[in-house]
Amino acid sequence: MSRVSDTEPCGTETAVRSTRPKDLTSRSSFGVLGTLYSAGEQGLALDAHRSLSRSTLLRLRDRRTGAFIEEFTAWADGFGEYRVRLTARARRHYAHHHACYRELYPDIDTPVPRPTDGAHGGLVDHRADRDPARNLLREADVLVLDALIRLQGGEIGRLQKPPIGRYQRGTSPEIGAMPPGLLYREAEKLANSRKPISRLLQHPDGPLVAVVEVTSLLPWAATGSIPLPALIVLTTRGRDHYESHLDSYRRAYPDLDLQLSRHTM
Repeated sequence: MSRVSDTEPCGTETAVRSTRPKDLTSRSSFGVLGTLYSAGEQGLALDAHRSLSRSTLLRLRDRRTGAFIEEFTAWADGFGEYRVRLTARARRHYAHHHACYRELYPDIDTPVPRPTDGAHGGLVDHRADRDPARNLLREADVLVLDALIRLQGGEIGRLQKPPIGRYQRGTSPEIGAMPPGLLYREAEKLANSRKPISRLLQHPDGPLVAVVEVTSLLPWAATGSIPLPALIVLTTRGRDHYESHLDSYRRAYPDLDLQLSRHTM
């Protein structure tokens, strides 16, 4: 058994690009989504199913806006088997857009998902729901805002997690007083790019996020040999933007499990 390898060729395939919205997957990817949706949480062994082409799995794993598959090891009788299954995000995507895919690829036989609220009835619904976000933030930008909203709602950021590791020197009340935020590299990894952070900082209506130097919050850490990175925090304008456009973003990006701000609960 072997893991999905980055070194394997991705190959080529013909897709109905003239009609397929760019946020929907290709024919081969949809076929794999259907196969793995049927497999459920236990997934499938990487080498046990002919439809699981490595090039398609790589595309689903390395999607810019978030992985659709995850690899894991299943253990039985002391032996491990590499398997693959859909992420929660992929299952939401499949259920929400299944009718759109059936319209695009009517010859592919895939399981019909359980009905979900707001699921598209076809491509007409899909394009209608995309319209509200045309002049709003991109999906990766919304993902960063959502993560910051969650931190404000009580989730714990990496710097606030005890123990603080090499940055901690005894009990530090300054850490508890820090504003909730993402380390710059965390935000970059979440969005798979630096561009979303730049766009949020340079939003036409004003910055939706701010960059805070951690050393200004933890002056004792400035004397350490390892420099602390910057912290990305939500601005009031960013929170207001998220709250006022949340319904539009949920319609436009149904794959995202967007959090309701605690200010609107």
